[in-house]
Amino acid sequence: MSDEIERDRAATVHAVILVYRLLAAVCRKLPVPIALPEGIVMDSASMIPAVRRAAEVVREEPLSQEHQAYLWGACLKWLAAADMLTALLRDWDDHRDWAILLTLSEVKDTLSSVIEDLELDLS
Repeated sequence: MSDEIERDRAATVHAVILVYRLLAAVCRKLPVPIALPEGIVMDSASMIPAVRRAAEVVREEPLSQEHQAYLWGACLKWLAAADMLTALLRDWDDHRDWAILLTLSEVKDTLSSVIEDLELDLS
């Protein structure tokens, strides 16, 4: 495999983890905190089920339906990116890589709006 593909692959994996950490930070600051596993070593075996659970319980948060929907959608889009990443790691495809990065960009934009609207302090 070429060095360029290896760099792109590593960057995409890193992007998935960074957006997961942002999602975890937002979930931690909700009125009823939702804990997603965090730590130095992140693995899909713990991240994916946790985000699935968050998608299920976020609709019970004492938030507007709009913000519940934004968070639910962010969880689902992150899960879609994680699924695409699994396929990408098996068989490299530039279009799938771009689709993952586009999906993650949408998740970040959604979470940024939620952070601003709810005035969440992530520090």
